[in-house]
Amino acid sequence: MVGVATPPSLSFIWAWFQETAAGLKLRESQLVSGAFTPSKIEMHLLGLTHSELKELFHLYLRELNEVVSLTMIAAAEAKLRLDFEQRVSKRRKDKISREFREIRRRRGTRVRLDEDILEAWAVAGGVGKSTIGNFRRLLNLRDWLAHGRYWAPKIGQQYDAHGVFSVTNRLLGKLPIFPAS
Repeated sequence: MVGVATPPSLSFIWAWFQETAAGLKLRESQLVSGAFTPSKIEMHLLGLTHSELKELFHLYLRELNEVVSLTMIAAAEAKLRLDFEQRVSKRRKDKISREFREIRRRRGTRVRLDEDILEAWAVAGGVGKSTIGNFRRLLNLRDWLAHGRYWAPKIGQQYDAHGVFSVTNRLLGKLPIFPAS
């Protein structure tokens, strides 16, 4: 279904990640231990050695980690953009809302997450610049993941899903984001 919807919460995405990772680990364990007869194993797994199965499931878990990381960053971006739109449309009187209205006046509908919304929060929002900076570093990871991973990423530090959850959760926890209405 296409349209405006509520983005998933970080806690929901994190719980889904943990359950899915646990399921993959259990499936790997069952296959390696021989708990399935050949008729109960998918064709692409037939004939794989224990080490090949372990390597395949390692790749599955790495892919899950990257998909979840992208989903968490996208959910955080959606919350930031929805908050921006709500502050502009409801004409709130606080400092950040006034700054957002000025951004809307200058940029119209072409508001940028990093240079506009995050910069406004960093300058006027009373949130630590390190919290904003940590999230900004995730945007390189988001771009790399979202655009097909065809280049060597310049991300700086390596992030896994836990690190992405930590950074995004810290940002959203510190910002006085208004609930969608």
